[in-house]
Amino acid sequence: MEKKELVLKLLSINIRNVLSKLNQNTFNNVQEVRLRTNAPIIVIYKNREYFITNNGELTDYRGQVYIVEQREIRETMEYISNFSMYAFEDEIRQGFLTVAGGHRVGLAGKVIIEDGKIKNIKHISFINIRIASEVKGCADKVIPYLYNDD
Repeated sequence: MEKKELVLKLLSINIRNVLSKLNQNTFNNVQEVRLRTNAPIIVIYKNREYFITNNGELTDYRGQVYIVEQREIRETMEYISNFSMYAFEDEIRQGFLTVAGGHRVGLAGKVIIEDGKIKNIKHISFINIRIASEVKGCADKVIPYLYNDD
């Protein structure tokens, strides 16, 4: 399954529809998708923040941007957890989940603390999907220090 498909299936139907309008080449350069209740969708594209319009276009202008509703955060969490939030309690407690494709999902909300430790995160209001991507050649300078004659 392609990266775009893996990421889109994590999102609520409305958000999925908006982001699916990004062409494949643009989507391949998206590094993060940020969803916050009652705020615009933000994507990190080629190391810059952009909003997404209702038509699925990248923009710097806050005018016609798509605003995320709480129900869409809740629906997105249901898709991320395969409708089994309890199965991911340990990961949620850490504030992130790793999903298919190696993508990482950061979470923020109301933290429940018990005995000085995080018991759970409730009322999730922020989701950050960091999209995994291969960076060819990033370790080229380090490899000679790791290996010596096999």
